Amino acid sequence: MSTTSSRVLTGLTLIAVVMTGALGRGQEALAAGATMVPSIGCKTFLGFSDRWSKETFQREAVHVARTLAARLSHYVSRGGNVAFAPRNWTCRSWAGVGSVMIVVPRGTHVPNENELHITAGPAVETESASGETSGRDMVAKYASWYFPRVAKNYIDGIVKFDRDMPYPLQVGLDPYPLDEVTHLTPMLVRVVTPPNRHGFGTEGMLAVGDDEIVSFVKLVLKPEPGMVIIRIRLPRSMHSLERVLANMNSESLRH
Repeated sequence: MSTTSSRVLTGLTLIAVVMTGALGRGQEALAAGATMVPSIGCKTFLGFSDRWSKETFQREAVHVARTLAARLSHYVSRGGNVAFAPRNWTCRSWAGVGSVMIVVPRGTHVPNENELHITAGPAVETESASGETSGRDMVAKYASWYFPRVAKNYIDGIVKFDRDMPYPLQVGLDPYPLDEVTHLTPMLVRVVTPPNRHGFGTEGMLAVGDDEIVSFVKLVLKPEPGMVIIRIRLPRSMHSLERVLANMNSESLRH
């Protein structure tokens, strides 16, 4: 395996490592009589082999009321991205040194990561970046916003590494004062971006829109530095699901 392929696979396994505990708990939940929801494999563009993967289907056990479970699916990509989102939505993923997955209502525009298209509508987005490859600037930048003390040594190292680059990394305070930031653990934050405002929620494939964006940022420092991000924006008709999805997705990032 080439050095490039090894780095790619290192980046792709980041979310899988973070989510292993959640999947294990799902199996335990099944034994305890939990409700099952569909697990949908998203079609993924595998950048290191220049091809699309096939979609797959299985089921995942969760602890939610049956009436809620009937409205949810568990979306998974070959890039390692995992997220709970409304049922019967459609998803696509792009995997390279890092990976991104977008889940949107069926029949609506699916943003294209390669063409940098974004959506102002409902969506659930997950993103991962390896802090040892080309994703290091993103990891260091967001870590400086939300985890400046925990990640100080890592941030200082990346800033020093980038010092002589044409465009040195800019780190510092969170530039979005209207975002509501809550630390759930020392390595996990919840960020709410208000409607019709730029914020952390619009840093990825979600454009400014009429509904708030609830995001979760998980920092990983060991065994390798990296970051996992989930952004959620639901239509007003699904606001009753927002808290459920936020809780389920944040819980999957706590371990």
